[in-house]
Amino acid sequence: MVYHFTTLHQTLIYITWKRTPSTENGKAFIQALQQILDQANAPLYFISDLRHGQIVDIRIIHQLIGLTQHPNWAGSTAFSQNPISRLFLGSFHKMLPAGLDKNATFDRPEEAIAFLEHLCPGLTSSVNWPYILEAESRGTAEARD
Repeated sequence: MVYHFTTLHQTLIYITWKRTPSTENGKAFIQALQQILDQANAPLYFISDLRHGQIVDIRIIHQLIGLTQHPNWAGSTAFSQNPISRLFLGSFHKMLPAGLDKNATFDRPEEAIAFLEHLCPGLTSSVNWPYILEAESRGTAEARD
């Protein structure tokens, strides 16, 4: 699979990308994310690891922006130092509705985690981040407390 969702906490989901998705994979991602949001019992926060891939189809990015308006979308962050990722993240942020400050992107995971803590203090405190970040690089990301 090109992307993977890992539930780190009942309201926190870690999204990893293994490579840049095709249009079909991007559409499947949007559908899966829509389903997660529709079925959630509480608002959800998302952190996306874009070190190895990212959505580049502007139509899919536009659909993702629409999902940020979902009632169960509490906030999101992403991180990557990849120049291509940063370019498309910039496009994402420019298209977000004005005044929407619950979505941000950063170069490093520590900055993204701090942003989530700003949005919801204590949200990430039980996550073993070194394990999660290292597991993702091995391709075996899973939640561990």
